[in-house]
Amino acid sequence: LLTKKYPDWKLKIIGIGKLKDSLIKEINNRKLNDQVILIDSQTNIEKIYLSSQLFVSSSIYESFGYVVAEALHYGLPVIGFKKCLGINHLIKNNLNGILVEGSFYNYDKLSLKMDELMQDDFKRQKLAKYDSNISSVYNLDNIISKWQKHINELLIKYK
Repeated sequence: LLTKKYPDWKLKIIGIGKLKDSLIKEINNRKLNDQVILIDSQTNIEKIYLSSQLFVSSSIYESFGYVVAEALHYGLPVIGFKKCLGINHLIKNNLNGILVEGSFYNYDKLSLKMDELMQDDFKRQKLAKYDSNISSVYNLDNIISKWQKHINELLIKYK
């Protein structure tokens, strides 16, 4: 939906899955080989995050939204569906990203929000600068501390 308006932008789809062959076929059929790049799973994903302008999650379900947290950690503005429970608590609408209203699979609305950020460098940079506290909230020491507190509360309750 955006390839003609943004011929210099590249969409990178990262990972391996059962849809890879159908994605390759769709990319070829639509003649998008220059703009859509499929990349196998990466051990050093940091390089890709740091060279990107924004992160788009088209997920309709995520148990936590690990890749969204990673993208926010690397300072990327994120776009995702508001109804996706695994990411809607990570994306702070119009602070560190954009939550797309409406039903899942509404890729017209998703592309409108992508367009909004792709055309506005200032807004993208503003969203990228927002401190989501991802690194401090979800760091290992903090998580272990919360688990220890929870376990101690259960031990006291069921003694």
